Amino acid sequence: MRHMPARLAREIPVQLVDLSLSGCLIASSHPLDEGLVGELRVTLDGKLYQDTVQFQRFVRRHGTRLEYVAAGQFEWGNRPGTASVRGSLPLPVPPL
Repeated sequence: MRHMPARLAREIPVQLVDLSLSGCLIASSHPLDEGLVGELRVTLDGKLYQDTVQFQRFVRRHGTRLEYVAAGQFEWGNRPGTASVRGSLPLPVPPL
């Protein structure tokens, strides 16, 4: 049997807490592993923005609905024709 590259995808709802040109801070009710690479998708005013993010730091905070906070760094390069989270969203991030 030949081994082929593959990836496992799972959609996890998150709240965008902070945003900069180089990274973001998110809150989630699900744990995220440090080093995880994922695609952050944000819909604002009916428009989809997305970027690939590698999560560098992860903290668990007890006593809140969104118990996990993760800091991620944007990977440079984006699919042609897609709106970038880091370059297109207005700063500061509007409350969700």
